[in-house]
Amino acid sequence: SSFTFYAGLIAQNSGDYIEAIKLFERAMQQARQVNANRQYVYAKIELAHTKSLNESFETSLNDFQAVYLEAYALNDDSIIGLIYEGYGHIYGYMEQYEKSIEYYEKALSIYQKLGFKAQIADSIYGLATTYRYWGKFDLALDAFTQYETVLNYTPNKDIRFFYLYGLSMTLAESGDCLNAMPIIDQALKLDAEKDFYAELYKQKAYCLITVKRLDE
Repeated sequence: SSFTFYAGLIAQNSGDYIEAIKLFERAMQQARQVNANRQYVYAKIELAHTKSLNESFETSLNDFQAVYLEAYALNDDSIIGLIYEGYGHIYGYMEQYEKSIEYYEKALSIYQKLGFKAQIADSIYGLATTYRYWGKFDLALDAFTQYETVLNYTPNKDIRFFYLYGLSMTLAESGDCLNAMPIIDQALKLDAEKDFYAELYKQKAYCLITVKRLDE
């Protein structure tokens, strides 16, 4: 079940959502056969998350509501935090930003209580990104600054990409292209998935048009 679960995560991260859904469903079946309840819940959480990435929002919400009851029975705050974070993702995709912020803040509160540094960083990034999509750019910039501060938990420098990506996109979308473009260039020097690079190149092109540097 664990092996199948991680294969599902690889498929999800590669953008192959159909394969990821199949693998998470198989991992759930395998976990059920041996009463591995936590593994079952982890797989169901990622299944719901994958469905949201595939824009099956209502199905995803129903899955989260079902898994919440099972997670609550396990009395495990770390799993509840994952579910709240998942709700934050889904409501953000659905453009219900106020609800998204509410659930990210719930997840952050749990992770801070548990001292889970990576999850604290993820929740803050979720808050920052939601504020960015909501058009609340000052709040987004504050959250991205907070995100940069908590990244010292890891020696992995490439994770700084997400800070630079979020910061530069927020600045550009708020109309501050002159400050955004050098940060876009910094982000492009770090390792990340190609779709993020595409968004940065597209945003830089828009900024270059804005400042009349048309040849570039």
